[in-house]
Amino acid sequence: IKVLYEHNATGLFGENGVEGVHLVKRMGEPDEEKYDLAIDGFFLAIGHTPNTTVFKKWITTDEYGYIITKDGKPMTNIEGVFAAGDVADPDYRQAITAAASGCKAAIEAERYLSCRVLK
Repeated sequence: IKVLYEHNATGLFGENGVEGVHLVKRMGEPDEEKYDLAIDGFFLAIGHTPNTTVFKKWITTDEYGYIITKDGKPMTNIEGVFAAGDVADPDYRQAITAAASGCKAAIEAERYLSCRVLK
């Protein structure tokens, strides 16, 4: 198995199943170097670092950038701000757990809003 970091897959090709992948190399400044690679299998890994930098000024994160939530609920350090999914889950990071935590965050947000008079 060969792991290719800093690459974007732009397409797969093959006559009888997947036989290759079209790649764009993205080392440092994107140089748009394109090439094809023959393959027997394909696994795509997307972002392993939570995309939370934009919120770090306000919302508490751990040293890896995951948003810290309170007491197993999707509440953050800011009242009325909720976090769910991969940005708040350093352990599982799976679609099914992200969907479940999104549902919990929606329920908590609804409860939060229902207790307040909206102007």
